[in-house]
Amino acid sequence: MNNSQSRESLLSSLYIVLIAILVLLIPVHGDVYGENAKYIILMISDGWGAKHIEATNSYTGTIPLYQSDPDWTKQWMSTFPDGGSYNTTQAWSDFNYAVSGYGDSAACGTALYTGLKTANGRISVSADGSTALFTIGEQAKEFGKAVGAISTVPVSHATPGAWVAHNDDRGTPFAIADEGLFGNPNTTGTIATDLKYGGGHGPTIPPVDVLIGAGGSGYVSSQILTKLRNENGQPGKHVLVERQAGVDGGGALMAEADNPATNKLAGLFDHVYHNANDSGYNAENPTLSESTLAALKVLSKNPNGFVLMIEGGAVDLASHANNMNQMIGEQKDYDNAVQTVINWLNDPANDSDWDNTLVIVTGDHECGYLTKARGVFPNQLLGNVNDATLAKEKIVSGAGGRRASWEDTDNDNIIDAGEKVHWQWNSGGHSNSLVPLYARGAGSSLLSGHATRGPDSVRGYYLDNTDVFQVMESAISGQTCVETGSVSITWGQTFSGDPIDLTTIVPADNAANLHYTVTAPGSCPALTNASIITKRDTWKYNGANNGNIGTTWKDAGYNDSGWNSGRGILGYGETYITTLIGAPGQMSEYFRKTFTICDPGAVTSLRFNATYDDGMVVYINGTLVIAAGVSGNPPVWNGGAVAHESNQTYQTFNLDAYTGLLVSGTNVIAIGIYNIDSISSDLVFDGELVINSILGGAILFAGDSLQAQEVSTTGWTGGEKTLEVIADDAVCLTPLPAPTGSFHYAIYISTGEITVTPTSGLVTTEAGGRETFTMKLKSQPTANVTISLSSSDTSEGTVSPASLTFTSANWNTVQTVTVSGVNDYDIDGSIAYTITTEAASSTDINYNGINAPDVSVTNNDNDVAGITVTPTSGLVTTEAHGKASFRVVLNTRPKAGVTIALSSSDTTEGKVSPASLWFTATNWNIAQKVTVTGVNDFIRDGNQPYTVVTYPAVSTDSAYNGLNASDVSVINRDND
Repeated sequence: MNNSQSRESLLSSLYIVLIAILVLLIPVHGDVYGENAKYIILMISDGWGAKHIEATNSYTGTIPLYQSDPDWTKQWMSTFPDGGSYNTTQAWSDFNYAVSGYGDSAACGTALYTGLKTANGRISVSADGSTALFTIGEQAKEFGKAVGAISTVPVSHATPGAWVAHNDDRGTPFAIADEGLFGNPNTTGTIATDLKYGGGHGPTIPPVDVLIGAGGSGYVSSQILTKLRNENGQPGKHVLVERQAGVDGGGALMAEADNPATNKLAGLFDHVYHNANDSGYNAENPTLSESTLAALKVLSKNPNGFVLMIEGGAVDLASHANNMNQMIGEQKDYDNAVQTVINWLNDPANDSDWDNTLVIVTGDHECGYLTKARGVFPNQLLGNVNDATLAKEKIVSGAGGRRASWEDTDNDNIIDAGEKVHWQWNSGGHSNSLVPLYARGAGSSLLSGHATRGPDSVRGYYLDNTDVFQVMESAISGQTCVETGSVSITWGQTFSGDPIDLTTIVPADNAANLHYTVTAPGSCPALTNASIITKRDTWKYNGANNGNIGTTWKDAGYNDSGWNSGRGILGYGETYITTLIGAPGQMSEYFRKTFTICDPGAVTSLRFNATYDDGMVVYINGTLVIAAGVSGNPPVWNGGAVAHESNQTYQTFNLDAYTGLLVSGTNVIAIGIYNIDSISSDLVFDGELVINSILGGAILFAGDSLQAQEVSTTGWTGGEKTLEVIADDAVCLTPLPAPTGSFHYAIYISTGEITVTPTSGLVTTEAGGRETFTMKLKSQPTANVTISLSSSDTSEGTVSPASLTFTSANWNTVQTVTVSGVNDYDIDGSIAYTITTEAASSTDINYNGINAPDVSVTNNDNDVAGITVTPTSGLVTTEAHGKASFRVVLNTRPKAGVTIALSSSDTTEGKVSPASLWFTATNWNIAQKVTVTGVNDFIRDGNQPYTVVTYPAVSTDSAYNGLNASDVSVINRDND
């Protein structure tokens, strides 16, 4: 190569490095996506930092798509542990500041996964080790999602460990692996077996669905391996893939992942370093991309979605060793895995796109404190990174074992004055430096709202690693599979004949997998440790700052119809709360819930598990059964607590002495939660009611919905029967509360008429909600009998089929008629209509002309005037005329044109286009785009908030006239 070529190559390399640094240094906010994530993928390059990225990109001469694509949000993130901090000035004035006060992988992983800081060495538990912290994986499991973790290091190492387990000490990998794979840290051993089984917090979430990484006897015990091998491929257990000589590891993983029967996958291999030039690796171990693809294949079989953590763990190991060659090789492997995720997302064959998937690419902490040279801060470019300079890396004499790459002209292993330094590692451990974070997809726009810390004197505003959990929680909570199903039993109905149709007394909405059980009088199904009220169940509550409502709230007959409802955990002041109610100063809050008991006499034990803060009273059917940390019955609303309870665990209260309070059918539990004083920072409640009962009497029928339509009553005696229905939510496939009820069976001899059941009370909805009724003959005809059906108002409801035919063979077989609501997009209230049964047509004179009863139906209106603005916050413009946008659409068809005017609250910061929107009866449901453009005021005034003001709508339609849509919050980033 001549001098000109050498200079050109050098300039080209420098250009790539400069671009990489510029891309990294400038916080960028990508496209605005929805905030509802079906899939969440958190990718961690363990130990990476800005210089690791720069070195890798300089070596490869390329910039990965996730670092250069403007659709990706780019931020900086702090990583200090519990009790630590990040000083934005010292980080750039004291070179040694960064190598103190840093977090380890356990503490940093815990912060990312739980949103709470902990001490170094702790695995998703509190800093004092007293409490297991609620992780994003546990939340995903509660929403019916799959959970996975893959790594290039051992599966029970700190970073994957904190994703799947809770432990006081990262040095107990057997307990961590036990909990991740089997749900209990002491499944295969205890500390009597090996001290590495210590530190656990008992059973927690169900086992992780996919766990792939390195094994090794120091991280996965022989007992764990034996259990995995014995259970391999059994229903509900993991399929195990292990490293085998001569077998391609990635291919073996994909072969099992592609198997439709594989819903759980475990992979145990060895870690072998990648070198920068792609040498040194053994194909018997999968690349991180191959493990990623296998995990995505298995996890995406869950219809509710998944959360997946992907770790390039050996980037950290190579950085601890100050080995640039291996660090680059491992970072390249990680970057390839990121691209694999992007390719999977963009593949139309998958149920994934950027509107339903959140991808976060970051590190847990920086390792090695890599810079240009000793004393040179990491905002300065490294030197050349290529095969030649990699070969020059070695230990610097007298530098504490630290390595560097330099032109050691006198070969004395000392960096002498004048010798050119390419890079230098300044630590064999972690640093407290800010690390880069990239994100794209559903919920990624939320990150910019957290990047408000600082500003750092070099990096600018940044977020904290605890914010990552908050964003994931918001995204998963926004999308999460929400149970909409319900099943109930209409009590007191009478059946006769043979067969009978039990489905007519079981209203079911969005429910699946219904199973019916009928038992003889006085008998009820046995229950063993059954949660008739589950943790994080839905409770009614009286609302914020309304503690002074008297004392009758505890009574069974109290009217709580005006109360709000929400899922546990409820309260305020803690990050793990699901339903936020109240605020500091709230002295008390009350909660109520009904539950059903089939046979109170069959109940053998009753327990109440609760987490609460500060004091609590519990009433069952109006009688006090628990008083914890309170005085009075009931306590006074503004001073009832006498002790402070702040434990996040669930305490168990034995209520066996109070089973006599239970009644058959509906029971009421009422809870009072009291603060110890008006300056208390939080108020917390969630509860679980657990029952055991015995079984009595014979089962008369057990079957699914289809079988329940024709239940043979042969051998039945007249009288009361007990019915229990078990079902799953049709969307989330999670169990619904199982109702229990009773009906009367009467011995009856038919007289030859047409039976229609029911003839009234049917309710359809404009959302397409359906109802059914059934018809059958009461005696055998001599010829076919045809009955035509029609709707009196097809704009409100339709009927299917249009006619029924009964023969001498099927006359006593129930035929089902489906009535479907029709949406007219008009605000017209609930409309009654009729399904008309025309006179029967038959050559059998006993049936010809017989007119069965018509069926009365009501179609409930779902149309409410409204204006939807999406999104209403998180928009960012820039003084370089950077743009953001939101959309506006009407919720229902207006009766007249609707005009909505728009303006900017501060035209020196941003302008809005167009200035008004016009909706009509024809375009009302087409979202109209509004563009917000940043304005440069040439003033160094920092980032400025402003608002896009939506004025009250103007229309002759009274439903829309004066309706005021949400304003939109925007931040204009300063460039002056």
